[in-house]
Amino acid sequence: PAANGVAEASFFALTTPIQSDAPPLANYRDNDDVRRYNAVARAVMDELGVPVNDLFGVLEGAPASLYADTCHLVETGYRMLADKVAATIRAAFAPPTPADLLAVASAAAKAGSAHAARERARNHEANLIATHDVKLKLDVECQQVITKAILEAFPDHAVLGEEDTEHATPPADAYEWIVDPIDGT
Repeated sequence: PAANGVAEASFFALTTPIQSDAPPLANYRDNDDVRRYNAVARAVMDELGVPVNDLFGVLEGAPASLYADTCHLVETGYRMLADKVAATIRAAFAPPTPADLLAVASAAAKAGSAHAARERARNHEANLIATHDVKLKLDVECQQVITKAILEAFPDHAVLGEEDTEHATPPADAYEWIVDPIDGT
């Protein structure tokens, strides 16, 4: 809490994508530029411990009907962004409800599954082959995708993953997610 007893939190919002079907504008950045900018911004915010609100991810691949022009949205698009921002603020100041936890778990699982499906041709690339275990790169990547989705929604939660080699015990009052990613084998 701040000195006046009011709770406070800081967030950084990633830049939203440009409508991918729009004709290019002279001297205007494209989504590759936006991705590079967001990657640098995320790295800086991660280093500073500032939670990142992925507004780019909310609209990535969105239909042209959500855009009024190349970069401005129609009301539905702005409502999608507002819902994401509101969810981030709620998560920072109120304990999650079971419905909140289920929604994030479902979204995280779907994101991990989508990554595994996109990359399934790489399901043979191993990080480690031991007597009773094979650690596939794809399994580790899926866990990272799932963990990212969880921590973007609940930055103060702990995540224990099957692919982790180390794990710090979270405080007794913390939420802890147990992740066993979609197996690429």
